[in-house]
Amino acid sequence: MSLPQVAQPKREREGPVFRKKWERDYFFVEVKSMPTCLICRKIMSVLKEYNLKRHYESKHSKSFDQYTEQMRDALLDELKKNLKAQ
Repeated sequence: MSLPQVAQPKREREGPVFRKKWERDYFFVEVKSMPTCLICRKIMSVLKEYNLKRHYESKHSKSFDQYTEQMRDALLDELKKNLKAQ
């Protein structure tokens, strides 16, 4: 006799999901399912906003926080192009 399977919440089945807003907020993109910093190319082992934010604030915020939205978008596009070129 087998036990009935209990449905898991959707979040537990799929795991964390990369959020598009993290690209502009923290300069991270998802490469092969791993969050990667576009500025220093560090690959984070855990896909959680807290970790990405902590990395950005401790390593890059002094240099990049003064950028306007348009400047951030332009820099983000340039960093993405450089990542794809490699």
